[in-house]
Amino acid sequence: MRKTKSRRVIFIIVIFILILSYVVFSLYTKNKSKKLEIEKDLPYNFENLSLPEVRDFSDILTNYAKTLEKTLIYENSNLSI
Repeated sequence: MRKTKSRRVIFIIVIFILILSYVVFSLYTKNKSKKLEIEKDLPYNFENLSLPEVRDFSDILTNYAKTLEKTLIYENSNLSI
C-alpha cells in the first residue's frame, strides 16, 4: 500500500511540474513575440530610420568648429605640433 501511495504522490508532482513548466514556457514565448512586435514599431529601428538631407555643408562645419571651441579633445594637447 505504501509504495502505491508514494507513486501517486510522485506522479502528481511530476504532472504539476510539467504543467507549470508549460505555462512558464508559453508565457515566455508570448512575451518574447510581443517584445519583437514592439521593437519593430519603435522609431530607432534601422528599417524605419530616415536621415535628414544635408543641404548646406557650411552649417555642419560651423557647428563642428563651435564644438571644438568649447570642448577639449586632448587634455595635454600641444597645438604647435
